[in-house]
Amino acid sequence: MAKVSELYDVTWEEMRDKMRKWREENSRNSEQIVEVGEELINEYASKLGDDIWIIYEQVMIAALDYGRDDLALFCLQELRRQFPGSHRVKRLTGMRFEAMERYDDAIQLYDRILQEDPTNTAARKRKIAIRKAQGKNVEAIRELNEYLEQFVGDQEAWHELAELYINEHEIASDSHAHIFTVYE
Repeated sequence: MAKVSELYDVTWEEMRDKMRKWREENSRNSEQIVEVGEELINEYASKLGDDIWIIYEQVMIAALDYGRDDLALFCLQELRRQFPGSHRVKRLTGMRFEAMERYDDAIQLYDRILQEDPTNTAARKRKIAIRKAQGKNVEAIRELNEYLEQFVGDQEAWHELAELYINEHEIASDSHAHIFTVYE
């Protein structure tokens, strides 16, 4: 496969800047991030300085999204080597567990992070995301309520809680409607 730098005639600096732009814009273009990031990591890591660490994180998340566990694991191992014991790296480990559908392992890891740092919002939000992904809306609602007791100003969390309550109400209404049609 041709290199991104050769295909598009771009320098490693332009590729690095593109990765930064995607991060700043919160772009979810995982395939492109993997292609550009993997080349940066493999060919230009020594030139990236401290930017390499945020690129490893960005590529790891995109690789999980894109189904490239081999690349995600490589990036995670590099981050673990550089930042052993970091809550951020532990959260990334949890995200890998999630991608592998090892939800119990991920929740246990997030719980350990929260025992060490009860204010870690990222770990709390990951637990909520798992509950939602598993269809455990009642548990997600409980977790979100606990979160919002500490972080009242998180508008996104309030919106998410409202959506969960609406979904639960619709499910309850649908099941009641089904019961009534059975008895008619």
